[in-house]
Amino acid sequence: MKLPWVFHYRNASSLALPRQPVPLLAQTMTQYLRSLEPLLSPKDLEQTRQLVAAFEAPGGEGERLQANNATVSSEQLCGP
Repeated sequence: MKLPWVFHYRNASSLALPRQPVPLLAQTMTQYLRSLEPLLSPKDLEQTRQLVAAFEAPGGEGERLQANNATVSSEQLCGP
């Protein structure tokens, strides 16, 4: 009796989906704010906009994390 074909984990690498590019920080933050608009009061939305502006400021936490994401993504594409 022949057993039906079963997916084996060792074959997973040959079926990998293509990697998606890391989106720009500004694009991500714009999308984030747009998604919060229907959920927050105008006061809370303005406070969140200020926090986002500080996060994406040059030399800020967002810039550092974005650079790290890009590095990790390129290492996964090219290998160590």
